[in-house]
Amino acid sequence: MHPAPAGFAGTIDGLARRLVGGERSSGRTMERFGDAVTTAGVEGWLARYRDETLARDEWPVVAEAWRLAASGQSDRLIELDRAWGAHAGPGEASLRVGQRQLSRLRPLRDARVVQRYLDAVQRGGARGWHPVVFGVWLAVFGVPLRQGLVQYAEQTLGALLESVPASSSFPEAARERVRACIAGAIPTRLAEFLPASRAPLLALR
Repeated sequence: MHPAPAGFAGTIDGLARRLVGGERSSGRTMERFGDAVTTAGVEGWLARYRDETLARDEWPVVAEAWRLAASGQSDRLIELDRAWGAHAGPGEASLRVGQRQLSRLRPLRDARVVQRYLDAVQRGGARGWHPVVFGVWLAVFGVPLRQGLVQYAEQTLGALLESVPASSSFPEAARERVRACIAGAIPTRLAEFLPASRAPLLALR
């Protein structure tokens, strides 16, 4: 286990912002999901993203990557990366962010699971998807899973919220109210998720 680098929370925030930036450049704006840019529309969009993308799809992958990396199971970690790629489909933003963050772990020569994962990505045997890489980061730096999942959700949702421009139907004053409402439900979703996260998650939906 290695000490978490200074500004680790900022690393998570940067990951979330780069991911959201990539999604926006690919046309995955809020309007694509059919939501009007109003306070209620923004809140509904973020709540669905929290429940359907983060809690249902990405948290399980982060948790499984954390478990596999912490136990040194590099082969199964690579298998998880492949399984997530088949499940998630195209996602250039996820790959760019994940591969960039993974490359920052290269100096950790004694972290065998990291080096094997990096080698697999270089050889094309894995891709480096961002939820998998994030789970590896948590394990390598000894960040508790609960703390990591909360930070992951808060920073991702915060970056999404900041990507919505203020307007007459979504005034700036409403932004913090939406942030508090969406973030306030994260502990409840996490409490529902964690008991189920003990089972292996390679069989992705």
